Amino acid sequence: MKFALIGQDIPALIPTLLADLLFAGKQAADVWVEEKNYAMQDVLTRYGRAIIEKSGLDAALHAEGDRGAVLEGADCVIYAGDCMAASRFRQDREALSGTDEDDPGLSDQARVNGGIGGLMHTLRQGENVMDLCEAMQEKCPGALVINLGQPVARTTQIFEAQGFRCFGLGRTPLKGANGLDSLCKK
Repeated sequence: MKFALIGQDIPALIPTLLADLLFAGKQAADVWVEEKNYAMQDVLTRYGRAIIEKSGLDAALHAEGDRGAVLEGADCVIYAGDCMAASRFRQDREALSGTDEDDPGLSDQARVNGGIGGLMHTLRQGENVMDLCEAMQEKCPGALVINLGQPVARTTQIFEAQGFRCFGLGRTPLKGANGLDSLCKK
């Protein structure tokens, strides 16, 4: 089974993703990672080989800068991208803030993934997701998508609107007072 891992958050998630695939799932996999930086390609490849050797499974990890090669024939695409830098959030907050007492603005709507701020985040991220969908339609039109990209609910809808079966898995809702632990207790 070929997995294509796309997005700037993938290098940080590689340990967990490989452990889930190889150890928990005991699934031999052909894992391809899109990485433009040659030095990081080497790091990810070496790390992947070490994990795969430890698993004892017939698996492989390839780090490649060419998105088309990464996506070619993929059965599953795991997307973990987010272009929302802190500077962008501050920019959104300033744009929504009022300037005087009679104009308090909408600064309470400058939330990262919700409200008007979430919409701004989606508009920036949507272009990246649409570009990925276009490449997937050519290289792996039947691939399942696991979306870890933010804002997850909105980017998942973009994948689905482009005809892909997509599961959005957000990391943020699992924490805090309204998170998974609280739900299990109820």
